Amino acid sequence: MENYCACKGGYKLDNDGRSCKDIDECSEIHYVCSGHKCINIDGDYECKCFDGYEVVEDANFERNKRCQVIGDEKPSLIFSSLRGIRRSELSSDRSFFSHYASIYEHINSAASLDFNLKENYLIWSDSIQNALYIGPFRLNESKS
Repeated sequence: MENYCACKGGYKLDNDGRSCKDIDECSEIHYVCSGHKCINIDGDYECKCFDGYEVVEDANFERNKRCQVIGDEKPSLIFSSLRGIRRSELSSDRSFFSHYASIYEHINSAASLDFNLKENYLIWSDSIQNALYIGPFRLNESKS
C-alpha cells in the first residue's frame, strides 16, 4: 500500500512532497477578484472591491469570490466593428451576453473606441477618414 499526502483547501503540496504550503491565489489564479484588489491570507484570500461593487461568492468561479456591481444595473460590453458601435448586455443571471444592439450605425471604419460614462459620450476613430468623432452615449437608442 502506497502512502500519499493531501492538503486542505487553500494549500498545496510543497516540493518536499510531505508538507503543505499556502496557495497565493492573488498571483496564481488568473483574474481573481474580477480585477479588483486581492489580498492573500493564510489558506484563503480576500477581495477588496472598488466603490460601487461588493464581494459575492459564486460556485461558477474557481475559488468562488469575485466583485460585482451593487444594484440592478446590468453590465454592458461596448465595442466597435467596421460599420458601427454596438452594445451587448449581460443576461439577468450575469452568465452570458444576451442582448445585442447598435448604438451608432453606418460608420465607415470604427477602429478604436473610448467612452466617458460620467459625461455620457463616446469617442471613436475612423481609420478610413483618418478622423476622431465624439457622440452622445445612448444605451437605448440607435443613431445613424
